[in-house]
Amino acid sequence: WKRVDYAIGAFNELGLPLRIIGTGEEEDYLKSIAKPNVEFLGFIDDKQLSMEYSKARAVIFTPLLEYGLIPLEANASGTPVIAYGYAGVTETMIPYNPEKKIVQKDPTAVFFYEQSKDALIEAIKIFEQVNFVSENLVNHASGWSVDSFKRKFRNYVSNLIV
Repeated sequence: WKRVDYAIGAFNELGLPLRIIGTGEEEDYLKSIAKPNVEFLGFIDDKQLSMEYSKARAVIFTPLLEYGLIPLEANASGTPVIAYGYAGVTETMIPYNPEKKIVQKDPTAVFFYEQSKDALIEAIKIFEQVNFVSENLVNHASGWSVDSFKRKFRNYVSNLIV
């Protein structure tokens, strides 16, 4: 359901390095279709995950999920995201969209809208043209922190009481 298969296909074609974190029932199949530029890290602890996020050029987010922490965790590490642009990710990321006449200020991600190798390749090409600012990514992610949630919730409740 995470659809890592088409990401592997895209990176196989591009020849760019791809590091896959986690394990699952499709792991053997995914390894069988991956070229040497694709590395499987398996399960890693939170400290190593933070290190992987912070040294990545981008985090690829392929699934359709109602909510996902991975894009926000990447941004919190100063790393932009290339994501399938539906569902929860549309509520947490600021997409760069070159087709609009006004490009969003301080984008946090590049979206693609089809779960396919070709759509991801096109998004990667767009990503290469965008200048993401790590500080802006970190600031964006901080708006989703526990402290931020508490503050927003208190303000909301306070406005109801008035």
